[in-house]
Amino acid sequence: TQVDGPRAPAAAAHAAALATDDGAALHAASVQLEQIGALLLAVDAAAQATAAHTRHNRRGSAQAASTRAHRLTQACEGAAPPLAAVAATSTAPAPNSRHRPHRTRRLLRSD
Repeated sequence: TQVDGPRAPAAAAHAAALATDDGAALHAASVQLEQIGALLLAVDAAAQATAAHTRHNRRGSAQAASTRAHRLTQACEGAAPPLAAVAATSTAPAPNSRHRPHRTRRLLRSD
């Protein structure tokens, strides 16, 4: 099956970046998704970039990605994609950072 249009390459870039936990590539995917008008997906990619940068202790990049996710969320007129909650949390590693994944899972739960 062949898929035409800009959405397929953008989705593929997003998936590849997510699979490799590459914050810079997730940020680039967010930009690409925004350019094609897929704002909610762009928010998720930016939030995922925030989390990836945080895991790799890249505070400046994490803050930039978090700011981007927040700005894009505001452009979505009240929508709150699940990963936007992650971007809204502090990007600084907690002193007990080994517990951070549990916090992220709790934020992402849909109950």
